[in-house]
Amino acid sequence: MHLITPEIKELIGEKDYTALQDIMTELLPPDTAELLQSLEHEEAIELIRSIPPDRFSEIFSYLDNEYQILILQDLTVGRLKNILNDMPSDERADLFLKITPELKKQLFSVMSEEEKKDVEKLMQYKEKTAGALMTTEFAKVNPNMTIEEATNILRKTALKRETIYYIYATDDRDRLLGVFSLKDLIVAPADKTVSEIMNSNLIKVFLHDDQEKVANVFKKYDLLALPVVDNFDNIHGIITVDDIVDVIEKEDTEDFHKMAAVGAMSNAYLKTPFSMVAKKRIGWLLLLLITYTVSAQLLEHYSYALESVIALAFFIPMLSGSAGNAGTQSATLVIRGLATGEIKFQEIFYIMKREIFMGLTLGTILGALGFLRAYLMQGNPMLGLTIGYSLALVITIATFIGSILPLILHKTGIDPAISAGPFLTTILDITSILIYFQVAKVLLGLVQ
Repeated sequence: MHLITPEIKELIGEKDYTALQDIMTELLPPDTAELLQSLEHEEAIELIRSIPPDRFSEIFSYLDNEYQILILQDLTVGRLKNILNDMPSDERADLFLKITPELKKQLFSVMSEEEKKDVEKLMQYKEKTAGALMTTEFAKVNPNMTIEEATNILRKTALKRETIYYIYATDDRDRLLGVFSLKDLIVAPADKTVSEIMNSNLIKVFLHDDQEKVANVFKKYDLLALPVVDNFDNIHGIITVDDIVDVIEKEDTEDFHKMAAVGAMSNAYLKTPFSMVAKKRIGWLLLLLITYTVSAQLLEHYSYALESVIALAFFIPMLSGSAGNAGTQSATLVIRGLATGEIKFQEIFYIMKREIFMGLTLGTILGALGFLRAYLMQGNPMLGLTIGYSLALVITIATFIGSILPLILHKTGIDPAISAGPFLTTILDITSILIYFQVAKVLLGLVQ
C-alpha cells in the first residue's frame, strides 16, 4: 500500500482522474480505505472524486469512525445520500452517536423519514447491548408462503439486506416463528411452504442482553447471524458475526486495559489524545499509591524486626514478587474462564479447593527453594525456615485471593478484569508483608 502512495499523490496533483480510477478499481475496499487515511485531507477528497459513488459507499464502511466524520462534511449531497442509504443500519446508528448536533442535522436533511426513524430507534438502545449491535436490515417472509413466492421476494429485497444466509419466518405482527437457511431455500421444492422447511427451535437473544452474552451464544452455536427479539418474541433485527468479531476485540482490549490499571479507552492508543491517556492512567496510579502507603506503614511497624535481623529485608522483594505472580496467574485463569463461560460463580467452592491445593503444591516447592537460598546466603537455618514457611503460606493465600476475587467481582456486576495486575499485586504486597513478619516473630522469637 505504501509503495503506491507516492504514485497516487502525483496523479492527484496532476488531477489525472482517469488513471486514478483505473488504480482504484484494482484495489479492494479495505486497502482503498487504508490508502485514503494515509493521505492529506485535501488529497483524500480529490481521490474520492475519482471513485464511483456506489463503490465509495462500500469503502466508507472500512474507514475509522473519526475519519468518516472528518470527510462527511466535505462530500456532495449526492454522495452523502449514497453513503447513508447503503450503510448497514447498525453502523449508521453508531456513526450518529459520535457526530455533532450540527452534522447530525445536516445528514438528517438528506435522509428519508424511514431512515431517520430507524436511526433514532437504534440510538436509544443502551451501549453494549444486543439492541445497539443489531441491524434492522434482515430477510423475512411469511411462513404460509410457498418456496417460489419466498424466493421471488428475496430476489427483490436481497440487495438491501445485510445478509440473506438466514431467512426468518414471521407473522403479520413480526413475531418470530422460525428460521431457515439459503441452502434450505435452494434445495426445497418450489411448491412446498416455508413452514415445512423452517426450524421452529429458535436460538435468539433479547434487545437488552449484554454483548458478552451475545458473543457467547455465537460461539456456542457457531452462528453467522442471530435474531434479536423483545419479550413478546417480535423480531427487531439481527446481529451478524462480523459485528461480534468487533465486540470480542473491543472486550479483550478493555480487559487488557483494566488488568493493567488503565481505564478503558474508546479509541486506539495512538488516536487517543495525550491528555485523555494521562487522565485514564493517573486515577488508578493515585489509588495504588495510597494503598502502597499501607505497605510502608507495615514496614515501619515491623522496623524492630528489621533492626534485630537485618537479613529479613533482603527477602521482602522475593516474597511480595512471588505472591503477586502466583495471584496474577490464578486471577488470569479465572477471568478468562469467566469470559469464555467455562467458569460459573456456582463453582466457587470447587475453585477455592482447587486453588488452595494448587497454592500448597506450588508454595511447598518454592518454599523449599526459598529455605535453601536463605540458608546458603546467611547460614541461619531458622531464617531459612522463616523464608521457606512464609513463601509457602504467602503463595497459598495469593492463589486463593487471586481466584476468588474475580468471582466475587463478577457476581456483584463489576468487571473481574480489574482484579488482575497492579490492583491484585498491591493487595498481595500488603498481605505478604503482614504474613512474613508475623512468621518471623514466631520462628525467630522477635520482640517489639
